Amino acid sequence: MSERRFVDFGRGHWFGPLEASRRFFWDVADLPRLAELLELGPGLRIADFGCGWGYLGHLLLPLIDPGGRIDGFDLDEELIARARERCVEAGLRGRVVFHSGDITCLDEVADDRYDLAICQTVLMHLSRPEEALSEMLRVVRPGGLVVAIEPDLLGSAASQRDNIEADDFEHLRDRLAVHSYIAQGALLLGAGDYRIAGRLPQLMEAVGLEAPQLWFNPVGRQCLASGAGLDQNYASFLLASLEESAPQSPLEEQQPLFAAAGGSAELWSRFLRRERQLDRERMNALREGRYQSAMSPQLGVCTGRVSS
Repeated sequence: MSERRFVDFGRGHWFGPLEASRRFFWDVADLPRLAELLELGPGLRIADFGCGWGYLGHLLLPLIDPGGRIDGFDLDEELIARARERCVEAGLRGRVVFHSGDITCLDEVADDRYDLAICQTVLMHLSRPEEALSEMLRVVRPGGLVVAIEPDLLGSAASQRDNIEADDFEHLRDRLAVHSYIAQGALLLGAGDYRIAGRLPQLMEAVGLEAPQLWFNPVGRQCLASGAGLDQNYASFLLASLEESAPQSPLEEQQPLFAAAGGSAELWSRFLRRERQLDRERMNALREGRYQSAMSPQLGVCTGRVSS
């Protein structure tokens, strides 16, 4: 069986550096479906809102050649600088262009300039995502598309299963409770909506976009003891991520959100104690080639059309 290849795509929330976590969201076999949803074709002009290092632009550019152009916008000037460096390295200067700017207020961008405006794992961090969606709508021509690609992190947490945790339903209940408190705390503190995927059609309709449609990326992440292809790629990524955060759990930085929603110290302590134990066992199993797991990133793709 041929190896399944993955492309870097998206800002992760569970593991390490930004670059390392931009992986395993899209199987190349799904890209034709993504291109169909986005109505991609030669010569398209695309605005990438919250572009970060520009992975989305690099991913989409071959699908709009010849003559296509992508403009990326991000408030983080350091990320924009890195994006420009990588664009030069890839020989894409002039075809993918990066700009520093607030994606809720791009005054320098004219109305109706683009055929498509897109964002990925961006709205989930905003206290008022409708402001970014409204700006995306403004810069897209009549009949064009606005696209938001966002996760449901609680759904992703619920999908996780491996041969280390196995049928530990008590810990599963604790995990879902902890992630629920974290998601609620993010809303309460204005840190975003970690379950925003299911709300995207409502948000798009509220800002005036027509016929919003939501589709969930079907890709799953998996590790198998066979260690072949995708399985080995993801196993290596997972092991590096766990080793980087050890002896802590990657979730520990979310404690303020958990507490803001009223999560108890007893639950937090019990969950982390068990999670650290499981992570140690996972690292050992990964090193020994006997780890097995499967999960879904629960990544939603929502499209809305600008009124003609």
